[in-house]
Amino acid sequence: MIQIALSKRKCSCENIEALLYDVTYDTIFNIMELIDGYTKDNLQLDIIDQDSKKSLKENIQLHDVCVDFIKA
Repeated sequence: MIQIALSKRKCSCENIEALLYDVTYDTIFNIMELIDGYTKDNLQLDIIDQDSKKSLKENIQLHDVCVDFIKA
């Protein structure tokens, strides 16, 4: 995925960090959308806390909060 993004843009060293951030964010966002159930109606996924046995996506949409954890 990174090679595809690099080949589409002429990147200087200064732009590499921004490019990698964008690729990382898009990848994680799409995975969270998949877990939230936005991409496949017939696929139901969840992430369960091993200790509490509670769903991590309870009362939130994971794809909405992933930006808070990717770049601080």
